[in-house]
Amino acid sequence: MRSIKASLLALFLLLALSAGAQRTDSDTSFDRLLSIRLGTVHTRILDKDLWGAQFGFSVFASPRWTTGINIGGGSRKTSQTFSFTVLKPVVDYYELSWRNEYELYNKGRIRAGLMLDNGLAYARLGDNAFKTSYNTRYGKRYRSKEISTDYFYLFQPGCSVSLSLGRPSASSEILLSGTAQYRMVWGNPKYGDVNQFRNYSFGLMLNIIGMDYPGKKKNPAH
Repeated sequence: MRSIKASLLALFLLLALSAGAQRTDSDTSFDRLLSIRLGTVHTRILDKDLWGAQFGFSVFASPRWTTGINIGGGSRKTSQTFSFTVLKPVVDYYELSWRNEYELYNKGRIRAGLMLDNGLAYARLGDNAFKTSYNTRYGKRYRSKEISTDYFYLFQPGCSVSLSLGRPSASSEILLSGTAQYRMVWGNPKYGDVNQFRNYSFGLMLNIIGMDYPGKKKNPAH
């Protein structure tokens, strides 16, 4: 209940701050097709800090609304064994979600909006003292021996603030974006407590926006 209240409060505050902001829709925004994101993320998993990477790919459903896939996660060593016999415990945590993002504020070089992720979270407990092999197209690779794996349904609301780098054109723009979200998960973990997977996450990413719709006729004003 506390996590839900925190998420709703964050969304309410952003809406309140944006309510009086000047909104500047432009017909040229319709020229935009793709948004590609790449960056880093910080959160806490099992009461430990976790730094990881994230990648996203979205399409513009309207000038203000993008929708698409977001992938993120990382790995870290831990001292917890969760009652298993583990010599060198390590936790791999990853998320695969569908992200919807709506832009509330667009003035000058500043952008701000709301986002919502729905998807799956995966937490794998391994033992680095033992390695298992797996084949890839580039040859054999090794990873820690799997001890236990948790799967969760992920619901993650949040907000973003972006700074436009350089001068945007009608169909392209590069943004430096900061994000803040609250991760809520539901599931039946085999190790750890479900509340240990619920926490805030903060991201910093480069957002590349561009590409016109194929065959789209240009506005004469361009």
